Amino acid sequence: MLCAVVLSTILGTALGVLPRYFNWLGGIVDDVLVPFFNSFPAIIWAILGTVWFGLSSLAIIIVQTLIVFPFCLVNVAEGRKDLGKEEVEMGRSFGRSPWAIFWRIELPMLSPFIIAGARISYGVCWKISLIAELFGGRSGLGYMMQMAQDFGNPDTIIAICLTIVIFVIVGDALVLRPLSRLFQPRVASAKEKPRFWRRARTATV
Repeated sequence: MLCAVVLSTILGTALGVLPRYFNWLGGIVDDVLVPFFNSFPAIIWAILGTVWFGLSSLAIIIVQTLIVFPFCLVNVAEGRKDLGKEEVEMGRSFGRSPWAIFWRIELPMLSPFIIAGARISYGVCWKISLIAELFGGRSGLGYMMQMAQDFGNPDTIIAICLTIVIFVIVGDALVLRPLSRLFQPRVASAKEKPRFWRRARTATV
């Protein structure tokens, strides 16, 4: 599941950002790929993955990646459209390399959209795994839920649902939120500002 989230986030970010550097890709990504992946039924990916790769861990990862990939692609593509040209031009005027501009300017501005796509993918992957185990698994939480249904044990079903909620909350708190804070632009506080700035500010007041 984590592999699917990471792969979908990387692929969605790369494909969503590329039209910024290659204008001819804009029409392909926005007008072809986004509508295609956004409207393609998830159940078809599951069937095709089973036919192509069989019932294996690789098939599950590929199917999960293809299902959650549109969430990351759509978020990053919309974020790319909102990137300001003024900040990039300022970086170029200071002689920054394209890699430095991307890492220090564009990536922090895109990070809310990337993290939003990863959060949605993380939650959807849990649902996909649960449904796959519920209908065809021999182990896991979905299989336990199926057994609880067969034996008429609603307490177990509710406990499994709460367990999944706890896992999602803990994963979001320990992984996704620290990542979002890592790429957020840092704003210097009043204590961190230089002395000459504080003196000039005091003098003007």
